[in-house]
Amino acid sequence: PRIEEPSLSQFLETKKISLQLVWGLVRIPLSPPLRIFNMGLFDDVFESSKSKSLSKHEAFMGILMTANASDGHVSDSEVNGLFTILGRMKLFESWSEDKWRRAVDRLIGLLRRTSIDDMIRLCSEALPEELAQTAFANAVDLVLADGVVEEEEKDYINKLWKALGISGDDAKTIAQVMVIKNKG
Repeated sequence: PRIEEPSLSQFLETKKISLQLVWGLVRIPLSPPLRIFNMGLFDDVFESSKSKSLSKHEAFMGILMTANASDGHVSDSEVNGLFTILGRMKLFESWSEDKWRRAVDRLIGLLRRTSIDDMIRLCSEALPEELAQTAFANAVDLVLADGVVEEEEKDYINKLWKALGISGDDAKTIAQVMVIKNKG
């Protein structure tokens, strides 16, 4: 018998549930930042050089995951928004379930070992310039998803636009548009 592949919406629905369960177990240090590159004596033995750099996909996803976690907790609407955004992007259209799982697992592992600030730095360094404004706009959209912008989220947005190399004027315009988008 032929086994049917799950549709994208079925796949994303299962991912929302599993990510919500995993997010509940993750404690994200907001500050002080830990340095991922202050490695212990044996860290380089147990971690391949491939695992030290992020792909553009992981960098984009990591930025959105840090947006979700920037206030210290992750709401259901933020998780739903994350997968809605990623599921619509051409960047991720060819990704298999296994690739999604590995990327999410890796990024959650990084979030456990580092801080939001370090994740912003790692992701912004790996993200191609042409995706910077797109990542910023989607991160702001996720921050606004629960209807309340906490002080930590404002700090996150300010750090993110600078790390991504977006001009202040462009960042402000993007944020204004996202506020208008999320008003109703």
